[in-house]
Amino acid sequence: MVNMGNDGYLVSLDLSKARIFFIGGGEVATSKLMRLPDRIGEIVIVAPDISASMIKFLKRTGWNYELRSREYRVDDLDICTLLFAATSDRDLNRRICEEARLRGILANDVSGSQNGTFTNVASVKRGGITIGVTSSPPVPGLSVAICRLIDNALPDELAQLLELAARIRARAHSDGWSLDGVDWMKVFDPRIFELIRMGEISKAEESLAKCLL
Repeated sequence: MVNMGNDGYLVSLDLSKARIFFIGGGEVATSKLMRLPDRIGEIVIVAPDISASMIKFLKRTGWNYELRSREYRVDDLDICTLLFAATSDRDLNRRICEEARLRGILANDVSGSQNGTFTNVASVKRGGITIGVTSSPPVPGLSVAICRLIDNALPDELAQLLELAARIRARAHSDGWSLDGVDWMKVFDPRIFELIRMGEISKAEESLAKCLL
């Protein structure tokens, strides 16, 4: 979420070519690191002490990463797309975010969201579907609770439904058909979910296509 006054603007960032910096190598930085998507460009960790758990996690990811085992320097921001100020020093985190803002770099301050230009939001993931929840004024615990409510309400077959819908959309585009103006609420026909549950995927795709095409 990018801060805009008292409200926020939810976006989905493509980090596949991003150079992401973490200033700090402790537990909080590691927890932030573990929430990143699978496809990212490069990770740079700057900290005098980088935890064993962070290094262990990085080795499992297959990401391209660099460890700079030293104190932060302002020239670390010379080539940076996204930054997490995640040290144990609140004043240092604030200063890092200020320096990032001057360079037009999106920054997250783990010790004070008002200092950064974006915050992480609570989210629900079901297959390829991600739903983000945030609030203004911020009450993170409530956002997490709302995510649980949403997760409990989502059908188990949602991930398969998405795959079928994506196939139908690709087929329509290849045939020169437009899905503009289609009522996507029709895809939630209970009969389609029942076919998916029964393993009748071809029939489910056929029924879905009739709803959309």
